[in-house]
Amino acid sequence: MITLTDLHVHTKYCDGKSTPEEMVIEAINKGVKNLGIVVHSYVEFDKDFCLSEDKYSQFIEEIATLKSKYQGQINLYCGIELDYYSTPNVSGFDYVIGAVHYLEKDGEYYSVDLSPKMLENAVNKAYNGSYLEFAKQYYSLVSKLCERPCDIIAHFDLLTKFNDSVRQIDTDSKEYKTAWKGAVDKLLPHEKYFEINTGGIARAGKKEAYPSNEIIEYIKSRGGKFILSSDAHQKNGITFAFNEYEKIVK
Repeated sequence: MITLTDLHVHTKYCDGKSTPEEMVIEAINKGVKNLGIVVHSYVEFDKDFCLSEDKYSQFIEEIATLKSKYQGQINLYCGIELDYYSTPNVSGFDYVIGAVHYLEKDGEYYSVDLSPKMLENAVNKAYNGSYLEFAKQYYSLVSKLCERPCDIIAHFDLLTKFNDSVRQIDTDSKEYKTAWKGAVDKLLPHEKYFEINTGGIARAGKKEAYPSNEIIEYIKSRGGKFILSSDAHQKNGITFAFNEYEKIVK
């Protein structure tokens, strides 16, 4: 059994359902030794799921209080999930998770992971119905995460969130594989951790974590580094399905 570490959980500060202290207590009860509580970075065009920048200090201070309160029981860290389209304000955070949640086309921003219908509408409106072109731009942005503050690459193939239930993206096509392989190859020299994120299994019914098993094997074969993340949005999701993937990161 590896030391339980989960550095990607969200709370009521953004789009989570549990308080930071509820997450900490649950993690301790599960035997977690290292817990990272993360806030979604502020984006101007979608304020529903993120924390405004003027609340960053409040979040950081609460995590610091919990660090002190539970010292000796758990190692607690304060993280930020920095979206590609966010201002890179990471002062005061212990680490940065880099993520792509949107694509921008002709001045409009399109969500990658809110619903199958929104994805379909975005592809039809901005990409002439081509999911492949959508995927190419997505992986192009993912490949650029290393140009910004970033320690961990979040949910590498997030755009496949709904693909098990509504197959919109042909993940078997040569062109699609070329796109994600190109992103991996650009990121590897920067020695960032790729998270194996089980949140899609827990909350979206995915059969595999992000990234897919095929992408994991490709990254592993080229010496890439992994870290397990639950991306939990409520306390019972902490370390979800870690037993299925821990051998990869042991």
